[in-house]
Amino acid sequence: MKRHLYWFIALLTTIVVFVSHQRIGLAILQPTQTATTQTKSTQFNLIDQTIFQGQQHYDTGAFRAAVELWQQALTQSPTPLQQIRLHNYLAIAYQDLNQWSQAKRAIAQAKILLTQHPDSLLQAQQLNIQATLALNLGQPDRAYTLWQQAETQYKSLNDQFGQQLSQLNQSQALQNLGHYRQARTHLERLQQSLKPDSDALLQAKTRLSLGTTLQMLVEL
Repeated sequence: MKRHLYWFIALLTTIVVFVSHQRIGLAILQPTQTATTQTKSTQFNLIDQTIFQGQQHYDTGAFRAAVELWQQALTQSPTPLQQIRLHNYLAIAYQDLNQWSQAKRAIAQAKILLTQHPDSLLQAQQLNIQATLALNLGQPDRAYTLWQQAETQYKSLNDQFGQQLSQLNQSQALQNLGHYRQARTHLERLQQSLKPDSDALLQAKTRLSLGTTLQMLVEL
């Protein structure tokens, strides 16, 4: 489930990477049984259902419908961590809709909540989303810095998969900056760190990105 969420957060269609919709998942914060009444349980189930329905719409490219459902979920008294996730998802969908101001607001809301309710994984995902927005707005240097920070955050979590995704995204920013030799170094290092049983989509994207980089170097 955690790996599915990474592809949802870190590899977005807006940064020229492909997403396997069948592999997207949502990490839903579940209430503990000891502290949950029947009413609260029903409430959480309703929130989870609404979030999941939004995911299904997003998977089919119905971004506006996904936004409406995630906005609806925000009115259903979600937990702080659920709110952060929802704002993260909204920030992604808004970027797919080219609604940059709304994406910025969603990111800002998530950042405020993260200062009040710190969560290392959500912070790493938030850095990924900020980097994606920066790249979309023509700020590849800022995107590169943010993805470096995301890599550091994943490293602190001993999360190799998250680190590798951040490295892959860094190479995209470097390509946008025209730093193809540095991008090649990043990608070759990443490729060497991948194992035969590493995520197939990550391996494929790494090979594709490396091939593109090498082609650009030939044309220079």
